Amino acid sequence: QAARAVALAPARVVVAGYEEPSLVFLLGSHTRFASGGAAAAAIATRTAAVAIVSARDTAEFLAAARDRHVVPRRVADVRGIDPVHGRRVELGVWVSSRWSAARAVRPASSARRHE
Repeated sequence: QAARAVALAPARVVVAGYEEPSLVFLLGSHTRFASGGAAAAAIATRTAAVAIVSARDTAEFLAAARDRHVVPRRVADVRGIDPVHGRRVELGVWVSSRWSAARAVRPASSARRHE
């Protein structure tokens, strides 16, 4: 579901805290899996346009972004069930303040958009 919120297909996406290999099929081979801190570094240095961050990794992501003087914007939330493990999953879709949210994310029926 998080993949459907991202519309930058061939943009680079970094995913923190949700290591579902099928995301690579949905988002492309440019998708990276990383820690929250590495996700913040990726959007700060523009090596990724979008960060998809799990709820448990959000604090690390925001602290690392703050350390890099980047203010990420949360543009969508995705909540659901991990199909492999049967656990609840909460993901935030983030863009750097340097990116336009309109370019980065399209509304999806399964995602709630932040204004």
